[in-house]
Amino acid sequence: MPNNFAGSPPPAPAVRKDVVRITSAEATLFVSLSASFYGQWTHWAGGRTQECTKDRNAQCDGCRRGFPSKWKGYLHVTNGLGWDGFLELTPTAAILLNEQAPKGESLRGLRFKIRRTKGGAKGRYIIEVLERRTEEESLQPSKDPYETLRFLWSCKRPSGQPAA
Repeated sequence: MPNNFAGSPPPAPAVRKDVVRITSAEATLFVSLSASFYGQWTHWAGGRTQECTKDRNAQCDGCRRGFPSKWKGYLHVTNGLGWDGFLELTPTAAILLNEQAPKGESLRGLRFKIRRTKGGAKGRYIIEVLERRTEEESLQPSKDPYETLRFLWSCKRPSGQPAA
């Protein structure tokens, strides 16, 4: 393959661990790198999400302030094309996926397609667990989403957004 760069080559793309939500009616294939769901309670506060600590700490600021709370499930996944990140699922989607997964087996290596019906983020989830699993030996190690979530919760508000 010819080198089309003279001098220094451009830097490699930064590796990011994104959190993705399914909003498209087009099915996306994922392979679970996680053995199980990572459940996390959050609050919606002033146009952004913040951590809820009620399961670890009775003094949760969001609970005290009366912010609405939601549970989200996270799986470390790959698309098989070099990307990996964290798939965020609602309780309904997590239950749907869990009910279709083989009983008594971890989610690691599970191949599944997920999409939403028309309506974007408000559409219903359609999840299809595929029969073939990806062999454990060929998978990269699973990562915990908590550090990525903490980073996202700590990001500054976009300019012009009011404080909570």
